[in-house]
Amino acid sequence: MIVITCVKPETLKKIRSRGGSTLELISQQNVSAVEDLKCGDLIFLTSDGEEDVEKGSEGIIVRVEKVSVDYFRHNEPHADEWEIKRARVRVKFVSPATVHKVVRGKKIVADVDTHDHLLIG
Repeated sequence: MIVITCVKPETLKKIRSRGGSTLELISQQNVSAVEDLKCGDLIFLTSDGEEDVEKGSEGIIVRVEKVSVDYFRHNEPHADEWEIKRARVRVKFVSPATVHKVVRGKKIVADVDTHDHLLIG
């Protein structure tokens, strides 16, 4: 299962309480991870940082309802670039979960445990 990292704890809480939400992702690791997702795919969201995801990391499983990737321009005085690739992902809450096994590559992929059963990759 694809892992999306560094999601704000309040965003995870909002998704659980409302049953879903739209995420706006600008971390290039996360944007790359969701680019090829399809409606119905399951992903794991965690507030842990990219390097901190490990066995025992907690988060939630969500089902992808819609993905769009685009570019937007910003005018940040401290940045040398002015165009950022971002993704917007509409998700629906499925279950709380814990990482069982993690594999790092271009994308972070994990087997997660929903406490009822193990979901592989």
